[in-house]
Amino acid sequence: MEKTKKIFSLALLLLLLFSCSKPENKIIGKWLDDNGAGFEYYKDGTVIMNNPGGLISTLSGKYSFIDKETLKMEFLTYGTTTTQVYKVMISGDELTFMSDDKKSGYVYKKVH
Repeated sequence: MEKTKKIFSLALLLLLLFSCSKPENKIIGKWLDDNGAGFEYYKDGTVIMNNPGGLISTLSGKYSFIDKETLKMEFLTYGTTTTQVYKVMISGDELTFMSDDKKSGYVYKKVH
């Protein structure tokens, strides 16, 4: 009986570790840059982009991961769907939209 509990506990721990490491899980939440602009990602695949002071201050859309480091976002603006694809890196509380050469990027911090 004790051995069964240990195996079950280990299996549950491994499941939690692997499910949390997926980018789809790591990106959930609100991310802001130093100017207060950013994104809020939800589990259902929706995203809200906030750009205070911009021409359009808030946009709603949807997102998905093409692969582990490629994020696709779609926004409806003035009746036209705009698709944006980015290379991203999520490390701790930082979400970085990478440049094409992956040597630099634009960083957002997770808001708790």
